[in-house]
Amino acid sequence: MNAQRLKFIDISAAQIIRKFALAMVIIVGAAFAAISDSIWDSHSIGRELIEFIGLLMIVACIVARIFCSLYIGGRKISSLVITGPYSVCRNPLYAASIIGAVGIGAQQGSIALGAITGGVVAIIFYLLVLREERLLARLHGVQFELYRQRVPRFIPDFSLWRDVKKIEIEPRYALTTALDGCVILLWLPVAEALEHMHDAGFFPALLRLP
Repeated sequence: MNAQRLKFIDISAAQIIRKFALAMVIIVGAAFAAISDSIWDSHSIGRELIEFIGLLMIVACIVARIFCSLYIGGRKISSLVITGPYSVCRNPLYAASIIGAVGIGAQQGSIALGAITGGVVAIIFYLLVLREERLLARLHGVQFELYRQRVPRFIPDFSLWRDVKKIEIEPRYALTTALDGCVILLWLPVAEALEHMHDAGFFPALLRLP
């Protein structure tokens, strides 16, 4: 099996694992949200504030993911992208998704649920990143090792920002990322519906979280 074929298999495997992990997070997260609710009353200022901050985090996640996709669309493993958002953080797409996960949990009006959803997603992404880093090290050798030593994994260091005058953009990847963002936004009416069902007693909450 030649190196190009091996690279294709490795990239495909990484993508399948990533999609499966995200699907499991969505399923488990939705189930947990269905049985839990905030200790705050539905129309209290505290709950409304938590939900609003969560909404801002979701919007920030979507915008950041689209921005990152302009730089890396279709080249996540096959090429080593080290400019733009990838010059300050090795995994800005994942970092943005963790922020979005916190925002999704916060739509239940609960800081604790936001922390739980963000924490679970962070753990899953950390495990995925370890696998991807082994693959990147195999494919890009010393170049990736130097990049790994210089740039943090998740928390951006904006003092490292480096950019280029031009980037090659594949619109379909930016569009796919934007559509993913629309899927995230679909959680907003779901969270609102769960809140009303909890209040009406149709779907009692088994857990009350701050």
